[in-house]
Parts: sequence; C-alpha cells; structure tokens
Amino acid sequence: MFSVVRIFEGGGHTASDVPETARARVEALGRTTGFVTLLAIKGDDGALLTVEIFETRDDMRAAQRAAVRDALLSPSEGGPEGARTIAGEIVFQRGL
Repeated sequence: MFSVVRIFEGGGHTASDVPETARARVEALGRTTGFVTLLAIKGDDGALLTVEIFETRDDMRAAQRAAVRDALLSPSEGGPEGARTIAGEIVFQRGL
C-alpha cells in the first residue's frame, strides 16, 4: 500500500473547512482505481493534514495526475500552494 501525506501549515483552517476539503478530495479519489481511504486531521495550531491511502504506487500516481487535471491540486506541489507533500510506501500498518 502507498500513501500521500499533505501538511497545510499556517493555520486558519476551521472545523467546517476540514470536512468540506475532505469531501471534495474523496469525490475526486472515488473516480480512481485503488483508492482505499482518506484521513483529514485538524491540528491544534489550525494546520490541516491529509493522508490518502492507495493499493499500489501506480494507483497513487494516477490519482495525483487526475487531481492536477481536475485542478484540485497545483502541479508544482501536488497540492495547494504552501502544502508540504510526502508520498511513499506504507512499511508498517496495524488495523485499518
């Protein structure tokens, strides 16, 4: 399994922003193969963190390309301006 983690720092995310952002992303991901789940976490400092999980590396990359095509993410960052993105293989998992 593979994951993309995005960290949107700088705060300013309200409790209502998180579900709205997550719903839009899940809708886009639902049209791709290999999508497993998305977690959206609002930090105490107002930062937003999202975790997307996919079956294969190819599924993860295809979802990223589709999101850029659909203008949900900027091509330079794999996410909105200022988002830090980390993508890679899940090497340990328990549950979920």
